Amino acid sequence: MCIECGCGARTQWTCPFCGGRVVLINNEPVCTLCGAILADVPPDVDPPLHSHTQEKSEMSEEIVRLQRLLPHWIEHNEEHAEEFQKWAERAREAGETHVADHLLTAARILIRANEALQGALDHLGGAPASPEHEHPHPHAHG
Repeated sequence: MCIECGCGARTQWTCPFCGGRVVLINNEPVCTLCGAILADVPPDVDPPLHSHTQEKSEMSEEIVRLQRLLPHWIEHNEEHAEEFQKWAERAREAGETHVADHLLTAARILIRANEALQGALDHLGGAPASPEHEHPHPHAHG
């Protein structure tokens, strides 16, 4: 089922970069996971790619918003990864080696997630000038 609109259409073409699902947005094949815009659609794609269209100005506004959000998400993930690493050390010192291992795994997953987020940002041409945080997070870390 298409998660973008819930229409039930199926796509089976996957992104060669990240393995994400590819849909057509304004007649361009775009990965729904990493955001890559893929130039060549294989002619044997079956079933055909599902198409999603948006008005150009609406799409541009969404892309600018995404360009501003991505650096924030990356920074936020870095903060969490650092906290996980600190807590893993504390857990290990307390004799909880399995807990420490799980926390370190979570930190590594966030680091890998940031690589994907950075790839999306790179595909969008980087952050716009004067990036702003869309939503400040008042919760405490640590």
